[in-house]
Amino acid sequence: MATDESIRDSLRLAEAWEMKAQPTWVAKCLSSAMMGYISIAVTEKESCSHGTSWLADRGFIAILEKYYATLTVLITYVTEGRLPTSAIAGNYHSLVFAHAAWCMKKYELGESFARFSLLKYVSELSTPFWQEYSKGISSLMDQKPFQAKKMRLKGQERYWSSYIRLIETARNGGNIESAVADIDALFTIRNNDKNVRDDYYQIEGSIDKSALWDFRKEGLLNYIRSANSTCPADLGQYSCGH
Repeated sequence: MATDESIRDSLRLAEAWEMKAQPTWVAKCLSSAMMGYISIAVTEKESCSHGTSWLADRGFIAILEKYYATLTVLITYVTEGRLPTSAIAGNYHSLVFAHAAWCMKKYELGESFARFSLLKYVSELSTPFWQEYSKGISSLMDQKPFQAKKMRLKGQERYWSSYIRLIETARNGGNIESAVADIDALFTIRNNDKNVRDDYYQIEGSIDKSALWDFRKEGLLNYIRSANSTCPADLGQYSCGH
């Protein structure tokens, strides 16, 4: 379980690794700190507005920016062959941070993480579900139609797929309110699902550690509203931000 003290320890370790010119370990420590902050924000703060205010007070955006700057160094090292692709592989974390940035209305920063999730080195070792999720996010950024391919869903993918349906609705023209209602219903079910045992970072919501608000939904709705002037006027009721 993340605490303020454990997060501060991670940040101190990141500084120590930075002094040793070890960007891989800097990234690991910063990522751990941010996951900890998000966990506290969604499980202990009663709403998105309260959670994002709390994150802002702890300099969360500056940590996000530092982490992304470190990722750009790692990308260079990987492309030059100085590090293996495993140093940046997998897009789960970058998508989490994209949503978190959008929760705080830092849209360009969130887009940077979303674009990172689409890089070949990052995406190729991601699961098919998260590859498809990244494609959906790409359609939002590029304002293009999107239709997710049919997949056999496993574990929490049943719940995460509701965000993909929101993206499809936003890009293809549909009932946003209905898509949000589906997300809300599944969010409640997930928080009471005894079979969810893989919420390792305690940010998604489970019976072991309930989430009080949905950072993925809030981030997506903020971004959809900001990026698409043709969004329904009543989408504003779903907007959260600091």
